[in-house]
Amino acid sequence: MTEPTKYHRDDLIRSIVEMNPNCYPSQTGMLKSALISVLTHVEVYDPKMFQEIMQFEMRCQERMKTLD
Repeated sequence: MTEPTKYHRDDLIRSIVEMNPNCYPSQTGMLKSALISVLTHVEVYDPKMFQEIMQFEMRCQERMKTLD
């Protein structure tokens, strides 16, 4: 039996940049789509982890607002 491929968090980003090397709007759209997909998966299969992620990210958003 073969072992499943192990991905690193940068693999998706690298792939998206390679597919759209000079088109930042396309890269942004694809990254947003990937983020939605990942968050939906986590929300469905691990609601506790989803809440931890969201609490952390919302705290980060609040901190960023204070830097403006």
